[in-house]
Amino acid sequence: MASGGKKVLKDLAAATRRAEREARKRQRELEQRRKEMAKAEARQKAEYEVELFENEIDRLLSVHKDAPETWNWKQLSEAPDPAPPAEDGPLEKAARDALSNYRPGFFENLFGGAKKKIAELEAQIQAGRKNDAINLAAAKRRHEEDCAQAEAQRAFARRMLDGDTDAYIQALTEINPFEEISELGASISFPIVESKRICVRLQARGESVVPAEEKKLTSTGKLSVKTMAKGRFYEIYQRYLCGCALRIGRELFALLPIDLALINVVTVAVDSRTGHDTDETLISVVMPRNAFSKLNFKRLEPPASMELFEHRMSLRKTSGFKPVSPLTLEQGTSQEAARETTPAKPASKPASPQVPEAAPANPIAAGLFNSLIVSKHAIDGVSILKISDLAPLLNLTEKGRLTIKESRLLAEAVERFGCAIEPDARMTKRAYAWTRDVAVFRFEEGASRENSPGYAGMATLLTLCVAIAAADNHVDEEEMDVFRNCLEGQLALTALDKKRLIALEKTLIADSSAGARAIVRVAASVPAAQRPLIGRVLAQVAVAGGHVKKEERAVLEKIYQAFDLPSESLDSLLEELLPAPPAPREEGRQASRTNASDSTETSDSPESFSLDMDKIASIADETREVVSILSEVLGDGPSSQTPPAPSAPELTDDFTPPASDEWMEGLETALKPALKKLITRPEWSRNDFNGIAQEFHQMPLNIFDTVNEWSDEALGDFLLEGEDPIEVNRGLITQRD
Repeated sequence: MASGGKKVLKDLAAATRRAEREARKRQRELEQRRKEMAKAEARQKAEYEVELFENEIDRLLSVHKDAPETWNWKQLSEAPDPAPPAEDGPLEKAARDALSNYRPGFFENLFGGAKKKIAELEAQIQAGRKNDAINLAAAKRRHEEDCAQAEAQRAFARRMLDGDTDAYIQALTEINPFEEISELGASISFPIVESKRICVRLQARGESVVPAEEKKLTSTGKLSVKTMAKGRFYEIYQRYLCGCALRIGRELFALLPIDLALINVVTVAVDSRTGHDTDETLISVVMPRNAFSKLNFKRLEPPASMELFEHRMSLRKTSGFKPVSPLTLEQGTSQEAARETTPAKPASKPASPQVPEAAPANPIAAGLFNSLIVSKHAIDGVSILKISDLAPLLNLTEKGRLTIKESRLLAEAVERFGCAIEPDARMTKRAYAWTRDVAVFRFEEGASRENSPGYAGMATLLTLCVAIAAADNHVDEEEMDVFRNCLEGQLALTALDKKRLIALEKTLIADSSAGARAIVRVAASVPAAQRPLIGRVLAQVAVAGGHVKKEERAVLEKIYQAFDLPSESLDSLLEELLPAPPAPREEGRQASRTNASDSTETSDSPESFSLDMDKIASIADETREVVSILSEVLGDGPSSQTPPAPSAPELTDDFTPPASDEWMEGLETALKPALKKLITRPEWSRNDFNGIAQEFHQMPLNIFDTVNEWSDEALGDFLLEGEDPIEVNRGLITQRD
């Protein structure tokens, strides 16, 4: 028994050892599998890291290879309208076919079902005819919309073929052919845009666009990471920058009908002398279309292709790029240089057609101008024209708004033909809109063409008066007579002043909203201490007719609000000036009104009031003082003189930027950061303005136009003015805030 028990124990121990050996074996197998899986995972990760690195390098080196879509503007300008919808109705035709193909069966003839079926088919014909008519009407409407869109497309294509630079900018902005380059960290602007030439500024991201470390896969499948050799690093960086220049050239020549492109590749560095950021040009290349079109982009090396063009580039293999002086468009070809050697041409011009300098009038042009004036049927010697009518005097093409310089030159051109223009951009220092109404009249022969010192103030006061008179969107001639008599009788005006005021009044009446838009601008220009007097005179002038309409009172309240004047002062002033109306005849109505707000006219046929002329006569001295104030703050000068260069005036104020962004409500979110920086100074040079646009990855023209479109509605006037420098009308923000 004992020996049998020992044998059982030995068997159990052996079985246990066998089981342990199997478990250890299984554990070793699993551990081996874990190591193999970890090794495979590490290899996959290494392969992924290398693939990612190689793809990044490939994107940098192949940016020039993608072929852009070529826009055939000539073909688009001649594209026909879409085919009109067919007049034949398919539903009615199908129903008629069903009726003609219907053959009644034996039982239908026997039991009379054929007649019922025929009646149903005939009803389907009527229903089909009705539905066809509805569908045809809808198809015709869609066809009209398609035709209108096709015509708009043809018109835009014609603008492109005519070299309209505004159309160029619109195409570049909306089509955005440089999206891939922007994704690689570069930003693009267009300092000069002309009908056949363009200058592009490409701000590269810097050397950080190239990976500092090189990744490779070893023979054992491990990831090898080491610092990239300097020679290899700068070779990739050079190929990338040259490739970007080539890609920009491809996109420009595919999109725009231009002959020459100047591309400056720059980086932003710190000027050690001033501590400010400054551009450093790394590559400057002029690319003519003829030479550019012969390149094989799939096989060329971008740095080598630069040798085919006039270019500047300095690269040391171990230390990188050195700054170079940028080329100009004139250095592209000798023919271009000969064509553009006039000293009047600015070195860096914003995106707009070249403005011709004033030149003596010639007999042919004078005859055309006289015919234009006659065709407008002058009333009282004053003709109302649109700026678009006068634009041919400077060979200007259609645009939303002229520049300040173009507007001033246009006023000079009109004067060379012996006429005055009102408003005169040389005095208002404001640009004309393309559709703006202006008044033109002839100077008296031999008479002075100089305005009196107070004309600017008088014109501004008249503008505000018309804003009050036009409150109900209709200017009453009798009401204007009251304003004229009340104002003109108190100032010594020259014959030219009176003629100009008559002309200005006609333009203000033609555009009844012009006066309202001027309120905020005037308020922002007048010192706070002098605003109460202006508000008082405007209120006195408003009641000169013996009554104030509700709409006129609303405009007065808007003026007082813009001038930061308390509404209570307007109430007390109107109560003082307005005579109490007679007691109403109807029962139940109040016998008298003591509150000035109840003394305003509420009907189209107001009761007759007796005007207190003693009170109204007392405003003579105040009116003259107001005219003097407005003339001083808004400026005035001889109509025949061009204002000094834009860089001369010094703009100073005590402006404090708003703490929140609420004042920018309604503006595109993408433009708010740029605008917040722009309002930190009262003016910016053109180069600084372009730099801000690039800092926030926007096109300068897009910032200028979009901000002004928004501010014209939100703030009542343009926030940005001028060409170089660009002035920021920060008083508008103070008024809104």
